[in-house]
Amino acid sequence: MDNIYMASPEYGFMTRKIIQKRFDSLMKEADCYIPNVRVENLTAEQKKMVEVIRCYEEHPQLLIVHELAGSLSYRNLMWANTLFTKLKNSGTTVLYLTSKWEDMLKIGDKVSVLRSGKNLGTTARRKY
Repeated sequence: MDNIYMASPEYGFMTRKIIQKRFDSLMKEADCYIPNVRVENLTAEQKKMVEVIRCYEEHPQLLIVHELAGSLSYRNLMWANTLFTKLKNSGTTVLYLTSKWEDMLKIGDKVSVLRSGKNLGTTARRKY
């Protein structure tokens, strides 16, 4: 709970009760359950999910994500992609860096192919 809100500018002014209420609301909105325990007691996958939730809560203008497929189960990867889509629909630009073609097909609207640091081209993804 604290790890999600500690970057918030109003964090020091919120009571535990308010933080807990916001956390519960966020978990419901994000369709997620992360136990309210110390980060050191979370699994590696749960820690990654905390990072995704924190990004979702902050609604940044630009979100850069690097290769989640290796650290999340398929179910949680699809959950994260749902949150990224919600962010995208609310105005956030999501730059998803991956070497996995399948991830690009599930996530991307536009695709840029990079090789040896050079952009070989950018195109809109076709929907089949």
